[in-house]
Amino acid sequence: MPLLEGETPHDTPVRMWHDGIVPVDEARRQAGDDEQPVDLTLHRFGDWTITMFGVECLSHPYSIEWSRVNEPNWIDHLTEKTWVVRADVELIFRLARSMPQASPKATLDEAERLFGLPLGKTFGDDLLDRLPPQNFDIEKRVLGMMIIDPASYNACVGYLRPADFYAEANRILCTHLLKMDTEVAVVDVEVLTASLEISGELDKVTHAYMAEVIQATVKGEAVLPLVYALRDKAGRRELLRIGCRVIRSCMDIEPDVIAITEQMMRDMADVLQYATTFPAE
Repeated sequence: MPLLEGETPHDTPVRMWHDGIVPVDEARRQAGDDEQPVDLTLHRFGDWTITMFGVECLSHPYSIEWSRVNEPNWIDHLTEKTWVVRADVELIFRLARSMPQASPKATLDEAERLFGLPLGKTFGDDLLDRLPPQNFDIEKRVLGMMIIDPASYNACVGYLRPADFYAEANRILCTHLLKMDTEVAVVDVEVLTASLEISGELDKVTHAYMAEVIQATVKGEAVLPLVYALRDKAGRRELLRIGCRVIRSCMDIEPDVIAITEQMMRDMADVLQYATTFPAE
């Protein structure tokens, strides 16, 4: 099955969240006489896949079985979540709703007959089959320094956004830190905890995680080079999102190529402006 325009390269078959990810050779070995059910990645856009089960997410344990794929509000519901890229979700649901509905109990032979899949073939290279640009270690070190060192906190203000963090917990923690007044003292962890509790987000940024963030700090390390690295990763992720939006627009009848290009240039100018607004080292 050839890749669609803009589709992320993938191997097929694999098992997904409900049974753990398994590469093609292992899936065949487990299937044995081909009578055992398997799960296949039929198409993939970013973190979202169409499988024999339905629509599934690779980065979070979120699965929607085929019998519910045509329910009308999935796209709006999913894009309320901070970790969801709307362009990927729209593409994956548009495609899923146009496909025959498979059975999650299908065997390898049944799947091959239904979809005509060259099972075991790898499509393309693995360039897009990765997490978006990020560095979890640096994210935690920056947040830890903001908590324990007022100078580091003040150096970050004005040059750091929650969107510069990839991990949801880190975005939430940054949001609450930037609301605090730490001109002369270290962050009051009790006040920070209360802020998280009031917003209902303490379950996502627990006491244990805050302790882990603080322990990640490196004594004497300068914070601005780390902030620059985070901004660079965030800029790369935004360019990927712009690319996804361009792909979506190009696949639609409207707008025309001039409008698509003009919007792309405006979006890229915003990325460039943010990337170049940083103090010289």
